[in-house]
Amino acid sequence: MTSVVSLERKAATRQRVLALTNSVVLRQGEAAVMCGITSKHIRELEKEGKFCARVQLGENSVGYRLKDLERWLEERVAQSGGA
Repeated sequence: MTSVVSLERKAATRQRVLALTNSVVLRQGEAAVMCGITSKHIRELEKEGKFCARVQLGENSVGYRLKDLERWLEERVAQSGGA
């Protein structure tokens, strides 16, 4: 299990990367947590063309740009009639 300190360190690192590059990539599990859905549901949405584009990070790893995830979430809120 990931410790709170480890998560805080990752968050701090992401903030520094964002400040320097204006871009952050989250791994699939992190994207799922951010969106409040499972990794399996992300894969299902991708097959239907209803999720943001993935970034191939390596042969067996993918991620999603933070700004794409934020936009996707904003669209879901707008579609649901939320503010």
